[in-house]
Amino acid sequence: MKTISAFFAILIIALAAAAQETDRTPFALEIPELSTGRMTAPRVFVTRSDVNFVKFWIVNPLAERIEWAKIKVRINNNSANRVCSQASAAAGKVMKCDLNTIAGFKLAARENRFEIEADGTDGKRYFASFLVVTDPKQAAAQRTNDGQTQSSKLGFSGRRFAVIIGVSKYAYNDVGLGNLNYADKDAAALRDWLVG
Repeated sequence: MKTISAFFAILIIALAAAAQETDRTPFALEIPELSTGRMTAPRVFVTRSDVNFVKFWIVNPLAERIEWAKIKVRINNNSANRVCSQASAAAGKVMKCDLNTIAGFKLAARENRFEIEADGTDGKRYFASFLVVTDPKQAAAQRTNDGQTQSSKLGFSGRRFAVIIGVSKYAYNDVGLGNLNYADKDAAALRDWLVG
């Protein structure tokens, strides 16, 4: 039982570390023909889907840590780098995708998924996924008083769960697992860090 507990403690720590290595912060999506501005929310509503261009923004200061060759763009699960051109801007880097270049990139009438992923020179992986839903009523509701598209705060919303177990004494320390001091305090500190 103690070996299983130790496994779960290691698994939780590995999952927490993996979650920190993926970051959507530097990315935004723009559909210039719809005057959406830069959108950062994971789900956005638009008035129509008959557009010709989309832009993926990689904003500074994190854009400086991302090399062009390490950027991958997907539109509705299709690799889209071949229909995108690269440009530098004052705010960062831009991947402008022409949906008419190659057949198969025109947007669907209801829902479309846009994904961007990049490996930074800091060894960190950055990823963002945007679900763009064609719904004129919802699109009107998400606009602010000045007519700009409202971007939601980045981050996780919903319920979070973690199982944190600290094991001090191992039943099988003859296989290389030594007993630990203060495992309960380490587990409590990890809990405090996750909650805080």
